[in-house]
Amino acid sequence: MKNKLYITYCSNKKFPIIEGIPERLYDSTRIQSFIRVCKLTNVDYGILSGKYGIVKNDTIIQNYDTLMPTIYDNEYEGMVSLIQIQLHMLSYREIVYYVPNEYRAKRYVDILKDSCKMYGILLTLINHLSDIHNYTKFDI
Repeated sequence: MKNKLYITYCSNKKFPIIEGIPERLYDSTRIQSFIRVCKLTNVDYGILSGKYGIVKNDTIIQNYDTLMPTIYDNEYEGMVSLIQIQLHMLSYREIVYYVPNEYRAKRYVDILKDSCKMYGILLTLINHLSDIHNYTKFDI
């Protein structure tokens, strides 16, 4: 089992391309800064997408415009199931979730919490990019 996967939530700000890896698809300062720090600290990373679930840094996806469902939406359980399958296949012990504004990303936090429960995957929320560097110091 792998150690940690660092993720942040997606954005509706995207470059006008048909498909691409997260670094080339998302036109968001938050996401681009997150990717830059993850690359500098040499950690596994990805994006939590409202359409595709967990998208690893090297995965090509189609451009989209979909929000993560809330617990009140019919699609919620389907998205939880998709993310649970992805978490099982990715085989990480911990998800470190960069969420600068937890209230604004509540639907993403909720769905990730519910998804991690099934396999006992630890979910750690961090609010600052500097926490990625600080958090990696404790890896064995």
